Amino acid sequence: MDFQDMGQLDANSEIEKGAIHSADVKGATVRLSNDFLELLNVVAGEVGLSRQAFMSKVIETYAPQAVADYLAGYSSSIHAKANGHQFFERAAVEGEMKNHLDNFAGRVDNLMIDDRAYVEGLKALPKDNPAKLAYMHKERRILQERFPDATFITELPELEEQK
Repeated sequence: MDFQDMGQLDANSEIEKGAIHSADVKGATVRLSNDFLELLNVVAGEVGLSRQAFMSKVIETYAPQAVADYLAGYSSSIHAKANGHQFFERAAVEGEMKNHLDNFAGRVDNLMIDDRAYVEGLKALPKDNPAKLAYMHKERRILQERFPDATFITELPELEEQK
């Protein structure tokens, strides 16, 4: 942990305790199931944060990934390449918010590049690569959970026991 991380932790802790009232921090309401809310309480507690601080960090950190995933799905459906800057170019924002949106779009674009590189790297691995097989089994399991009636035309080789 470096000094910047320590400073951010201290500032977040002070904001949570009410010692700092920042005009830049606003409340938001999110509706979640009781079970998931309790799960977030447990997870947040284990990482040493309040649920509110944990959820704030999750949203701020992973919102660009959610948009990148959305754009990847959108692009694949219309067979066109979209990126964050193209997606947000019609947004009616000016001034500082325009700068924030440009920064956000840049983060989305970088994540999309990372995702494409990851997929290309995975495709380049030989079919019998243990990591590739484990990934393919995981993806198949997720698809079967989401679509229990799905049928697959190819069989996957069995996974060897992890040592």
